[in-house]
Amino acid sequence: MPETIKRSNGVAWRRLKTQKMELVDARAENRSVKEEELNGIIHLLDFIQDELEDHGRVTLVVQEEDDLPLPLIEAEAHSDDHYYEIKFNAVLWFIHATDDEILALARCGWRGDYPSDAVAQWTTDHAGGHDGLQDLFKHIEVASKTGTMGFECSVSSDQAMPWLLTNRRLVHEEIMKQDKEEE
Repeated sequence: MPETIKRSNGVAWRRLKTQKMELVDARAENRSVKEEELNGIIHLLDFIQDELEDHGRVTLVVQEEDDLPLPLIEAEAHSDDHYYEIKFNAVLWFIHATDDEILALARCGWRGDYPSDAVAQWTTDHAGGHDGLQDLFKHIEVASKTGTMGFECSVSSDQAMPWLLTNRRLVHEEIMKQDKEEE
């Protein structure tokens, strides 16, 4: 498989290969291994490799955190007092977001405004209830009773833009066009 294809889906690919190798090593050391789990990972890796070779891209969407890894678009949210600083994967938001929501996020510089805050709020409400984000919002609710407390969220444009190029090409092109106009 060409190295550029591996790199374009590197995070998911590395995690799957690591998980496969851990299971293979466990089996070789006669530790308890669920054969169906190992076979499932091998089958998924073969499928991904075939899709990458045939089409040049593949998107993994997994709802259960324990099943298989999602492609990573890292985001971070923190309370104003930095008591909570939570890193989370924003890829499900990108999958469900409208073009306008993604464009608004890019226009605000991927951080520090309502469009980026909406990423953390949506992830808390719709993406399996991320525990750390739920704790962050509980902290803000309690702290706001005695004063003003808010939060800020930032999303990695370095990870979002390649994902958009692969999965939402028109949005990617519009963001690139906006960036050129601002220069």
